Amino acid sequence: MNTPTHLIVSYALLEGQAATKKEKWSTIIGAFIPDAVIYFLFFYALVVGIPQRELWGSVYFQPGWQLAIDVFNSFPIFLAIAVVGYLIKRRWVILFAISACIHFVLDFFTHADDAHRHFLPISDFKFESPVSYWDPNYLGTLGSAIEIIILLVAVWWLWGRVQKKWSKILLLGYLAVAIGAFFFFSFIFSF
Repeated sequence: MNTPTHLIVSYALLEGQAATKKEKWSTIIGAFIPDAVIYFLFFYALVVGIPQRELWGSVYFQPGWQLAIDVFNSFPIFLAIAVVGYLIKRRWVILFAISACIHFVLDFFTHADDAHRHFLPISDFKFESPVSYWDPNYLGTLGSAIEIIILLVAVWWLWGRVQKKWSKILLLGYLAVAIGAFFFFSFIFSF
């Protein structure tokens, strides 16, 4: 799934648990952290001049980058972080780790040949889903449609719970962009 969808879904699932501003932000950051290395790689490629086709076709799949990405997408590592948060009595740490784990669950079912090793360091196993959130070779249109439905439900759930006007504008803005991108890419890949 796309990173902003992860942010909205994790926040929707955990907003009732996040009482303080610190806990709310840790939920959002926890949803983002699994993709942090990918964003770093993207900006690194821009700076050093790696073409996008090469970045996503080969550089992304290099063992060093895959290891870094997989460490940030590991259930055992983030469940250990949640346990530490519990032991030191820091709810924000627990919410951070659980939010990341929600991200992993959604990615587990929406990544095909770009799947992560979600059980590192215990196992190198990768579940290559038959449905991708983007790749038309793996039912990407269906994956995108499922993402839009999940996003609609999360936005609906949050709508009555967020009080600030800018939060509602942000929710509607991302929803519009996500739906527009879905139709744009569905049209492009249909030819």
